Amino acid sequence: MLTVFLFIGRHATELQQRHTFYNWL
Repeated sequence: MLTVFLFIGRHATELQQRHTFYNWL
């Protein structure tokens, strides 16, 4: 269960960083 939570958290962070990167462009 904890592994799934960490996986989702890391994926959400990656999506957020990508969104910020596109906003910066």
